[in-house]
Amino acid sequence: MGGYALSLSSRPYVLGITGTYCSGKSTLGKLLADSLDPQQVLHIEVDHLGHEALENQKDAVVQRFGKEILTDRDHTIDRKILGSIVFQNPAGLADLEAIVHPAMIARVESLIASFTGELVILNAAILHKMGLHRHCHGIWFVDAPVLFRLFRAMKRDALSIASAYRRISHQKSILTQLPRRYADIRRVSNWGGKWFLRRKLVNLIRTALENNQGVGN
Repeated sequence: MGGYALSLSSRPYVLGITGTYCSGKSTLGKLLADSLDPQQVLHIEVDHLGHEALENQKDAVVQRFGKEILTDRDHTIDRKILGSIVFQNPAGLADLEAIVHPAMIARVESLIASFTGELVILNAAILHKMGLHRHCHGIWFVDAPVLFRLFRAMKRDALSIASAYRRISHQKSILTQLPRRYADIRRVSNWGGKWFLRRKLVNLIRTALENNQGVGN
């Protein structure tokens, strides 16, 4: 599916997508990317880059958190076990981020700098915390009803309802952390059928691009 054309200036417009836990950020990012000309859109999933960075920095991660985070089968890092450790331990989370974030940020910056198309979709749950909002012309904050997010977390991440609720509560202040001086910030509700959402997202990005033309070029 896809094929809507874009009309942009010479540099790519960088759209940051962030939001609450299990609100469907990746789903919306993919839906938007699939709706547009694939030659002109780069969709960066920062979480996926995190998986790469985790394996590339495996020795440092194991040294900090111990061999119990490795799988028995192939000795790769078990992200579920590691997640259960760091989400209960703010100091441990900070240590993990200090190990993997620099490589993730460098990779994002390299991908943006080398892309010659028109639109970069930068999907990152902690966009502001990583400082990636500074690369964005616009930011969409994705939210969804709490029950939707709870059931999605339980199904996708195999969490108990208590664990899912703790993760949702952990991210409740993200929107207020986004400084508006860096980008145009819009709240997007992930609610409704796919056709409706697709139309809404395409209209939103077209409006954003029209408003951005000629600015800073």
